[in-house]
Amino acid sequence: LDFSNISCCYLAEGYINAGFIGLLLFVLSLAFISAVIDHLYWDVYKTSNKGFFGIIYFMLLGLFFFMMRGDLLSSFAYTVGFVFSALSVYSLFYILRKYVIKFS
Repeated sequence: LDFSNISCCYLAEGYINAGFIGLLLFVLSLAFISAVIDHLYWDVYKTSNKGFFGIIYFMLLGLFFFMMRGDLLSSFAYTVGFVFSALSVYSLFYILRKYVIKFS
């Protein structure tokens, strides 16, 4: 067979990397991470009305669908890059607001 398609679903990615154990670990870890993010959004964000996590949550939902189409390597790199840059900007503005810019 001639095989030229490099994108796989989550199950195939887990199986290719570590067999049946990798498949099980991959699916369980993905479900756990999704449950934690959903719990944070629906319990913490909805009660505290903080805008930053709401934006991150909806962007992560879009990136989650991007990851589901296959080719986990590039989509995971985009996701990690987005989360790292968003948290860096948030941390920078938090430090500036707390220590540098004093509002009267």
